[in-house]
Amino acid sequence: MRFWRWATDKPNQKYFRLLFEIDGLAMHDQLRFSTQARNESTSVWLNLIRNAGSLPGQSAAAPPGRTTLIWATVAGLLQDFLTTGDHERTTEALHHFLGLIAKDGQAGAG
Repeated sequence: MRFWRWATDKPNQKYFRLLFEIDGLAMHDQLRFSTQARNESTSVWLNLIRNAGSLPGQSAAAPPGRTTLIWATVAGLLQDFLTTGDHERTTEALHHFLGLIAKDGQAGAG
C-alpha cells in the first residue's frame, strides 16, 4: 500500500504515465524497441516484487507466475486509476486483491 500511495500521489503520477506510454510505444513499434528493452521494464518490477518480502503471502520462493500476477494486477489498477481518476474504486480493488493473495499464502503455508 505504501507503493500505491506513492504512485497515485499527484506529483508521481507523471512517472507512471510515461512508463505506460513507453510500454504502448514498444507494443506498437517492436522494431524500434529491442526485445531486451521491452522486457527490462517488466523484469525490474518483477525483481522488486520478488525481493519485497513484505507482501501478504509472498515468500522468497514464490513462483514466477505469482510475481507476474501481482505486478500485472498492480500495473492494471494503476493504469485504470490514471485513465479514470477513480482512486477510491481502484484502491478498494487493490485492498481486495491483497486480501486474496494473503489468504492464498496462508493456505499454502498450512
